[in-house]
Amino acid sequence: MLRVFLYLLKNRSHLSLHFVSLSLYRRYKRTYSRLFIIDAWDKLFLCLLFCNSIIGLYSLSVINNPSLRLGEIFILLPVIVLYLYFATKKLIRTVFYHYVWFICLAVILMLNLSTFILDLLYYEGLLLQHENNQELSFLGQSLVKFVSSLCEVLENGNFSLCSPAELPVELQKGNTKTFTDPIQPSYSKVKTSAWNAVARGIATGVFTQTMKANPRLTYVVAGSTAVFSFVTDLVEG
Repeated sequence: MLRVFLYLLKNRSHLSLHFVSLSLYRRYKRTYSRLFIIDAWDKLFLCLLFCNSIIGLYSLSVINNPSLRLGEIFILLPVIVLYLYFATKKLIRTVFYHYVWFICLAVILMLNLSTFILDLLYYEGLLLQHENNQELSFLGQSLVKFVSSLCEVLENGNFSLCSPAELPVELQKGNTKTFTDPIQPSYSKVKTSAWNAVARGIATGVFTQTMKANPRLTYVVAGSTAVFSFVTDLVEG
């Protein structure tokens, strides 16, 4: 679109109003067809996203006290994958690189679906509670730190010297709830390693694409980071 405006600006003395309006209309139609026409792969991608959202709604309804861990699994990572899929297919117009993000969403859905089936058949809510008590991944922790630092900056910027100092709030002791996990650590270990690998791969992929804008380099770096992260977490665990 920028090249069109530069062309019109350089050749404005030789262009007629009819040509300008017709060229803008054709550009609008091409952009509209590229962004808003959904093909079979887009429909399948949105179907996987819808199934993952249904599992997320079920998990949020079963858990009494949902944590940020479930928000990262069912909201943050799928939204990032959705953005990268449509960015590589609709905006950058790559030929086959958007299939990587399609596979990434399929992996996320398989992990969530396996947890849903095991929890429904064998664990009766304990497996989802165990996932809810897990720590955030690298991507989730970075986002929480960014949001907390932003809120802290805004709070300090709106601080008034006339307001009285708040008294420290004493924490009540004895009300902490602990969760005893009876689940064998094998499945949790593999899934936690897989989630960390997916999150780190997406984070490095977004950073590499932002810095270099080279899809081949992006997917090589993201895939290598995900594989090394998965293997390292399994070995260290």
